[in-house]
Amino acid sequence: MKKEKTIVVNGKEITMEKPTKAKDFPLEMNAKGFVGMSKMFLDKSSLELLIDCLRGLSFKMQYIMCMRIMDYFYFGEIVPTGVKHVDAMIKELITKYPFDHRFLKFFYKLEN
Repeated sequence: MKKEKTIVVNGKEITMEKPTKAKDFPLEMNAKGFVGMSKMFLDKSSLELLIDCLRGLSFKMQYIMCMRIMDYFYFGEIVPTGVKHVDAMIKELITKYPFDHRFLKFFYKLEN
């Protein structure tokens, strides 16, 4: 029988549990759709970054994060979530998409 690994922290022996895996942190339905759409625009490493940034967030925050990225491209503004590390991820992710919001604004004006 294989004994679980232990470590010593502050003089106490602690048993290490099995590590979690990325698949233990699923994507919310709308976030999956956003990731699917993003496959058309992002390179492999940027897509992996997007997925990694979404994992571990609550389903509500995944949805909000995706909406904030889309808001940037449609309206040219980043609306803060109020959670600093999520806002930092959003700012990094928008630089990975190969276009900027000014194009969409111009396109929208042409249609109307």
